[in-house]
Amino acid sequence: MTNTNHMITLVASPDEVKKHLKELATEWGPEEFWSLDSCVETFRTQNNLLSAAVSDIALHGSNPSPYHGWYLATCQGNDCELLFIYTAKNHRGLGLGQALLQDLIARAEKTLGIESIFLEVRKSNQKAIVLYERHGFMIISKRPRYYSNGEDALVYRLNLKK
Repeated sequence: MTNTNHMITLVASPDEVKKHLKELATEWGPEEFWSLDSCVETFRTQNNLLSAAVSDIALHGSNPSPYHGWYLATCQGNDCELLFIYTAKNHRGLGLGQALLQDLIARAEKTLGIESIFLEVRKSNQKAIVLYERHGFMIISKRPRYYSNGEDALVYRLNLKK
């Protein structure tokens, strides 16, 4: 079941990030994702975008936060790097990841005048790879043994300049 009616909000306060991202951070471990403190510290730096997805579907799970997905991207000059995109486990398959990625692309292109978005993804993360490729991202390189478990990273780029 896919639902594309999700509200995406731009988050501006590190306190709000910590409050709401804390609930999602309990779902991932540092070996597979950034720590909550790393996310908050990165957000405190300048030239970043952090958005949250608020689902319009009332799922009663363990996450009391209204935010069920996040992305964090840093922007320098004409480029933007998507550092992470995450959807709560009990909200996957509902279109939140797609809504978050579309929001990033729109904000980067229209608001910031970004020309390219880059990202790294685990070679084994096929669902994410399908999502990125569906939105026009193309592989530009591979980073062998990039992750702590020895897995390769694929580097993707989306050219926004037409």
